Amino acid sequence: MKIVICDDEKIYVDKVYDIVKKYCENDEISCYENAKQLLNDIENSTYNNDIYILDIEIDNVNGLDIAKKIREKDTSAIIIFLTNYDKYVYDAFEVKTFRYIPKDVIEEKLPQAVKDAVVRIKERNSKNIYVGVSGRVIRRIELDEIVFIEKYQKNIIFNLLDKSIVKERTTLKNIYAELDSDKFIFINKGIIINLKNIKYLDGLKIVMENDVNCYISRDRLKEVKDKITNFWG
Repeated sequence: MKIVICDDEKIYVDKVYDIVKKYCENDEISCYENAKQLLNDIENSTYNNDIYILDIEIDNVNGLDIAKKIREKDTSAIIIFLTNYDKYVYDAFEVKTFRYIPKDVIEEKLPQAVKDAVVRIKERNSKNIYVGVSGRVIRRIELDEIVFIEKYQKNIIFNLLDKSIVKERTTLKNIYAELDSDKFIFINKGIIINLKNIKYLDGLKIVMENDVNCYISRDRLKEVKDKITNFWG
């Protein structure tokens, strides 16, 4: 996980870091005392962070503005606000704030908030796959959005419900190892389908929810049909 702490008072940065480190000792924790630097890094970063723990007012910058910038790039990041004020509490919910913690109870409230955030992220990640699109760019794809995955030359192509595609240079074997084997199956050497997104089966032909036809190899026909039948119950 990638965790960001931002507060213009070093005493709070250090205090929050010590609490977070207890529950995320093997994770990457970045600390900021300058809101403009954080905004710049959010704007120019090619990856998303998982948890942001932010002061609501930093260097005369409203923490809500930072949260809005985060939401422009990532709707699922967890945002925890720390504050000496309660006047922003209702506005904070507009950016899907996970917790709103008064600074005078950080020691009592933040540990549980961090533990809850870690649980939320683990649950979320179990339903996603992370794809290296190009260079340092990584895209998160919800497993339920995948219709089928196919090999094309040296690339793997994810075909999604919205009929868009995402390419990654890897192998189907590597991708399959990251998938839920109860929901995904090889129907031939070059295609993995998502059982959830089958529209109907017609002999060797499977019509998927994105209206693309995928074909089962004869040597896999019984295995695939049995798995589809079991999945459909």
